[in-house]
Amino acid sequence: MIPESSGMSGDDKDFETLKNTWAALGEDDPLWAILTTPDKQGGGWDIETFLFTGMAEIAYILEEIVFLKFPLIKGRALDFGCGVGRLTQALSKHFKEAHGVDIAPSMIELAGQLAGDNGKCHYHLNQQKDLALFADDFFDFIYSRLVLQHMSPLLSKNYISEFIRIMKPSGLIAFQLPEPIGETG
Repeated sequence: MIPESSGMSGDDKDFETLKNTWAALGEDDPLWAILTTPDKQGGGWDIETFLFTGMAEIAYILEEIVFLKFPLIKGRALDFGCGVGRLTQALSKHFKEAHGVDIAPSMIELAGQLAGDNGKCHYHLNQQKDLALFADDFFDFIYSRLVLQHMSPLLSKNYISEFIRIMKPSGLIAFQLPEPIGETG
């Protein structure tokens, strides 16, 4: 909790809350925090099944890209909000390099342990409101799912701008945002 008298703007408070929340989730039950399947809470995920879900998700996304006839270059990929590397490891099977970035030190630490000696996975702790740790035009593919909805719209918008900055002109960005539920008709 951030005290009202901290002198921080609302956006700064939101960002501090985001960091603290994900640090705690990464310490408590990191796999369930990433995939909140009800029967898996409290350490219910086995690591092979958990990582398999990432392989299946990335295989599906890459099949969709082929179906759309997008000429994806498989150089560098970014998994934004990588958690423990479920999707980063899967991306490393298809790209020369797979980078994962996360806000939680505990998540990045476990991601490195799970990747083992996979020299294609690179994990980065980023506790900034930007992606300044990456140069312009650095990635061929950026993927983010189940991440941007956990932050304020202003912060999400800023990260999406950063995706554009760090994406090569020939690259592809794929991310998911929730759509507000409302009346139709």
